[in-house]
Amino acid sequence: MAFREMAELERMVAQFRVESFKDVDPAEMIGFGMKDSHVYKQMFMEATKTLSAEARTWIVILATAVKNKERIVMELNTRFLDKPWRTAVLNFYMNSTVTKLSDNVGPIRLLPVVNIPGCVPPITALAWESIKPVPDRTYDNFVSNLWVAQLHIDEAVMADQKAYETRFWETQVTKGGRNYNPGFHVGFWENKSKDRYPLLNWDMTKYLPEQEGPYSKAQITTWLQDSGEV
Repeated sequence: MAFREMAELERMVAQFRVESFKDVDPAEMIGFGMKDSHVYKQMFMEATKTLSAEARTWIVILATAVKNKERIVMELNTRFLDKPWRTAVLNFYMNSTVTKLSDNVGPIRLLPVVNIPGCVPPITALAWESIKPVPDRTYDNFVSNLWVAQLHIDEAVMADQKAYETRFWETQVTKGGRNYNPGFHVGFWENKSKDRYPLLNWDMTKYLPEQEGPYSKAQITTWLQDSGEV
């Protein structure tokens, strides 16, 4: 490096503080800036790290049932009063969540309830199946979920899910927060569609463990017909 270049480098680095890099806490950077499903998963696991597996599972079940903090808290005030997980789950929703990202107005980043199902799609799929009465466990109902795009599904199933999601963002979501950007955003959808999570059996093992390729409509329909008994 020439003397002039060395002098310029010295002047540049003199304007910065190397100790600041040592002060960085990776945990504090989770969720900073652009968020995707993997960032939300990190946020979710960090936010629930002190909770039991049972409480964490029920957090996913309730967020899959209704993606709204206030409605979940309201229901927990009168339901599941005898369940051992209820207090921890209620406290989590009251103190650690907002309904949607734009509801975050304070200095503390709270987890959007609408993003919880997409944090752990294999668990969410089981939660969805457990919630639905058997007659409602249909293929069409299943692909009508935003998190299904994150599963390892074939092109035909992905096309069905994308069609649903396009309709959802174009016709059902008509308002939002301060930075609301209406419509279906193909870039975000394409990003999450690369996740390729497997479906799970009721014993938490991979559905069709020997299969390396994506799930077809027929295979998903068979999975949906499972009794749900562990």
